[in-house]
Amino acid sequence: MTATDKDRSLRTLQRADNLAELLDDQFRIPVIDRRVGLDPIIGLLPVGGDWVSWAASLYILWIGARLDAPPSLLIKMGWNIGVDLIVGYVPVAGDLFDAGFKANRRNVDLLLAHTGARRRNGRIERTSPGRAETDGRGGAAARLQRWGLVAALVVIVTALAALPVALLFWLAG
Repeated sequence: MTATDKDRSLRTLQRADNLAELLDDQFRIPVIDRRVGLDPIIGLLPVGGDWVSWAASLYILWIGARLDAPPSLLIKMGWNIGVDLIVGYVPVAGDLFDAGFKANRRNVDLLLAHTGARRRNGRIERTSPGRAETDGRGGAAARLQRWGLVAALVVIVTALAALPVALLFWLAG
């Protein structure tokens, strides 16, 4: 990995971290001293709010694939997105769960560990080479497998996102 590639991956991680901050940790609730983001707030909008959060979560998954995350890590990230989406459909309780679960923050933290980077004073910096630079996952077959897995995860999560709408149509019909 060249110095330019390392700089690019740090900038990409910074974008993912900024998005996770906005969605999961943007505001501090003073009475209980907890942080929440826009994700549980947007989730209060029926169905559509969860879809906006879901799209942002898929962007972080896409960043994981671009940073050569191994399939096992991408599956963990997809699981976090799916749990967040499914539980988020439960009115009010799902939004409270969302405020505590913080799927986007979890996924960015997984990427930081994978790349050997860390968050310090709101900035992403390199701390060690990270598994991404030492495990040799850059071959064409590995890339194809990784992107195929991402495509499958997007299809699965999209099906989960469409489930409530399909149920409404089924019940109405």
